[in-house]
Amino acid sequence: MPNPNILLITTDQQHYQTLGVINSLLHTPALDRLAGEGTRFTRAYCTNPTCSPSRASIITGLYPAWHHCWAIGVKLPEDVPTVGELFSANGYETILIGKAHFQPLRSIPGSESLESQPVMRDLGFWRNFHGPWYGFNYVETARMHGNESHAGRPIGPNMYRAASALSAACPSQPGSCHPVAGR
Repeated sequence: MPNPNILLITTDQQHYQTLGVINSLLHTPALDRLAGEGTRFTRAYCTNPTCSPSRASIITGLYPAWHHCWAIGVKLPEDVPTVGELFSANGYETILIGKAHFQPLRSIPGSESLESQPVMRDLGFWRNFHGPWYGFNYVETARMHGNESHAGRPIGPNMYRAASALSAACPSQPGSCHPVAGR
């Protein structure tokens, strides 16, 4: 049996009742369809009340005390195994698009951060950087905690471009994905 295609969507500061599948006053057809055809967790809990440690736990499967990103401003070490590495090792093409924030906005000696100033503002660097990073083959992160990609373009079109490239590589047959050429 072929491996299934996997799409993990996380949102920042979104209450669970802000989906049409839960709240009939809202209209979220694409997310409702994904919720209906995929897996929707109804009793999920965060490992940490702040974003960086919580995101790090999602991609590592570890508690903050074990992956060492225990607060905002503390870098997730790049040698901690991630879900991206696990999927890549098993033949998946892995893409990370959107807000990462696995690293602090400030580098310190011995814990340099790509998401820090002045690197975060260096569009020349980011236009040429697409990974691999934290086990993901292709990366387009949100820059400056906004809706602009790290390359200085709106994040939406980048999501569509990456999704189109992935769709071209992954026919509608689940598990039939082949790596995107040139990545």
